[in-house]
Formats: sequence, structure tokens, C-alpha cells
Amino acid sequence: MKSECPVEILMFSVDTTLTIINILLIILPLICRELQDLKHGQLLMQHLVERQGVPVFNSIPVALSCTSKVRLTLGIVFPLYL
Repeated sequence: MKSECPVEILMFSVDTTLTIINILLIILPLICRELQDLKHGQLLMQHLVERQGVPVFNSIPVALSCTSKVRLTLGIVFPLYL
């Protein structure tokens, strides 16, 4: 039974690692750009909503709590099913 030569295995590992690094070098700038675009869109939406006088929450639990308080204050009853 012939085993693979350690040099061949090492070359395969180096080649695979370089391929992964090259892919990351291509993808990372795209991901960073996408994150910047998403953050810009979020800030724009927040600005537009605040201009209309609608509160903006940084926490979903706080927003839900406020929604519940407003609903109870106004006497709004949600259906149990849709």
C-alpha cells in the first residue's frame, strides 16, 4: 500500500489555503460595502420616521412594551387569531 508523500499533502494544504485567502480578499470588500449600505439605509429610514413624529426604539422588547401600553391605553383588542 502506497501512502501519499508528505510534500504533496503540504502543497495541497498550501494551495487550498491560498485559494481560501484569495476568495476572502475578493468577498470581504463586498461584504463591507453591503454592511455600509445597510447601515446607511437604516439611518435614512430612522430619520424619515422621526420626521413624522414616530418614536424609534433601539430595543425590540422596549418597543413591544410601549406598544402594549399604548394598546391598553387606547383600549385596542387584538384578535386571538388572524
